Formats: sequence, structure tokens, C-alpha cells
Amino acid sequence: MGYKLHDDIETMARSGLSTPDIARQLYISEATVCRVRQKRGCSAPNPAARKYPIEAYERARELLLQGHSYKQAADESGVSYSTLKRKIQGLGWDRSQAGVESARVQRNRRNGSH
Repeated sequence: MGYKLHDDIETMARSGLSTPDIARQLYISEATVCRVRQKRGCSAPNPAARKYPIEAYERARELLLQGHSYKQAADESGVSYSTLKRKIQGLGWDRSQAGVESARVQRNRRNGSH
């Protein structure tokens, strides 16, 4: 398989042809087309791969920006805690930070100050 084939696949993909259509026209496997598309940076988007709707991520991000913990944002938005930690980093409290804050609040309650 030469680079001309790779160039042809990229050109066809960027013109909007689907992976099965490219494979059929060039008499090659869909796996080959997928591999070349990935290498060349023109992979076909896979809407079925998205587990949560974009609105759920937007809601989670909004909550994190307001100072909520990842756990709170996950519970409210419906996006899992681990997905939020992976996809939206550095905005909310992680579990250890939430634990420290929780201990501080409990200590203040015991001591009678709020």
C-alpha cells in the first residue's frame, strides 16, 4: 500500500465521503480506511461514542465554575464523577479537597462557630 492510496483516502474523506464508500470505491477494507483516516487526522466523528449529551457537560462545567465539587456536579448533571475528572480538569474539588472542607465544617459545628 503506497502513499498515493493514503492521499486518495484523505482527499475522499475530506470531501465528505463515508468510510464504507471510500473502502468500496478503492477496493480496500474499512479497517484500512479507518487507520489511514486516523493517521491523517481526518477521522470520521462517531456520534454514538458520546455517552452523555453535550448539555450535561455544559451543566457540569457551570456547576464546577460556581464552586461545586466534582461529586456534586456529577450528581446534578448526570455525568459520572470519573468522566468529569477526566474531561473537565482543575475546576472543582477533588475528593481529598472535599474531605478537608467537610472536616473543617464539622469541626466548626462542634465548636459552635459557623
